[in-house]
Amino acid sequence: HAAAPFTDQLFVVAIVKDDTMERGTTEIIKKQSGNLTVYTVYYGRGKFSAAEKLLSFKKYFSLQKKIYLQIEKEFGRPDIVHVQVPMKAGLFAQYLKQNKGIPYVVTEHWAGYTSICRPNIFDLGKTFIKLNNIVLQGASLVLPVSNYLGKIINVDFVKIKYTVIQIVV
Repeated sequence: HAAAPFTDQLFVVAIVKDDTMERGTTEIIKKQSGNLTVYTVYYGRGKFSAAEKLLSFKKYFSLQKKIYLQIEKEFGRPDIVHVQVPMKAGLFAQYLKQNKGIPYVVTEHWAGYTSICRPNIFDLGKTFIKLNNIVLQGASLVLPVSNYLGKIINVDFVKIKYTVIQIVV
């Protein structure tokens, strides 16, 4: 929301799995205020609990694509994508970069890059780490909330170009 005064159009897309919703349902809420458009998308659990994680990711990705296509149709192609959480949203940003040529930046604030936090990146496995690194490396710029976090990512995981954006409380 803070960026809205500095751009012609700003879109926020939040996709949330809601286990209280009926299986297979989706609800899209679009709110507009000036040049800010917020899409909040809720989706229910999949139909098969054994493959729930995979199906949930697939549903999440397809909903991102659906909202993106709606934005592109209504307002044109975005100049840049800003990702708040590398996994899931970052994978879609990587898809847009490869298929549409749209660059992306990632804000990272997760302390889970250290082993003392629980859960942490090591608990999530090698595939998660590899995909997370692909997203971070593909970003035009990573915006960690501290120099400490930027250095951990850059030294222990993947070489990235980063600029610290301090959190204001």
